[in-house]
Amino acid sequence: QLPKSIVPTVEQVAKFAGDSQGLNQEMGRQKKRLLANMLFIGNLYLRQILASSIVAAVVGELVFKPQEPEELHVDCAVELIRSIGHTLEQEDKGRGRTLVGHFVARLKELRSRELYSTRCKVMMQDMIELQGNSWRMKVKREMARTLREVAAAARRPEVEFETVTVGVRPKLVVARQATTPKAANKAIDLGKVRRCAQYYADDGDADALVSDWRALALSTGEAQQACDELVDQACRGALTLVADVLCILNSESMVSRGNITVACDKARENLDDLSEDFPRAPEVLEDIELSL
Repeated sequence: QLPKSIVPTVEQVAKFAGDSQGLNQEMGRQKKRLLANMLFIGNLYLRQILASSIVAAVVGELVFKPQEPEELHVDCAVELIRSIGHTLEQEDKGRGRTLVGHFVARLKELRSRELYSTRCKVMMQDMIELQGNSWRMKVKREMARTLREVAAAARRPEVEFETVTVGVRPKLVVARQATTPKAANKAIDLGKVRRCAQYYADDGDADALVSDWRALALSTGEAQQACDELVDQACRGALTLVADVLCILNSESMVSRGNITVACDKARENLDDLSEDFPRAPEVLEDIELSL
């Protein structure tokens, strides 16, 4: 729970009695710690430890409240979004871009309020311009120099700047993503899937069907592929009793109702083409759907 403002406690007032400068420095350190917490949250997101939904919750708690947010909370929200804005906009299937868009619109709204200091309004304007400039900003260029170059620069002070993009995911994390091999999908043997259904159609042995299907050792994704294949083949007239097969497999939790529904939806999209080759395709598909 963030404080609404940085105000000295009774203990701090007693500790720094007669030392207003020391008390102000202590308040400054306290605010820096809060802003550092925002940077910490941002870095956790950039390193893929926190999800964007957590960031959205934090920002919502800070500035998207029924009442006007406190200036300290605006400072914290700006610090957080500035540290991750570029990455947030580029990723998370558009949700991040939407969050940043709402946040910038909120800053434009708050900037017109008399509640906030000139410093805070300037900070909000800088944030709006940074987002509008694709998160690029000028910073002083740091470079190694010889003693001769340092002496020359002292006589002719020239400040050199470079443009950098802020809120970018660290190169180490990006490199790790590029080098981490993705798990390869196991090629499913659809022939074995079809044979399971065909054997049941021949002998009606439900126990053998369950045993044969279990031997396939299908993952959740592969079970969906298997259901797609069975429904498709049934609608082509190549397999019979598929509704019974799927009903038995569902009762044994080997395929889900969701798997069967998705497979039926896919078949229905191509039902016109399937019906040209097998006129009973609509009737077969309806039987499978009713078995659910």
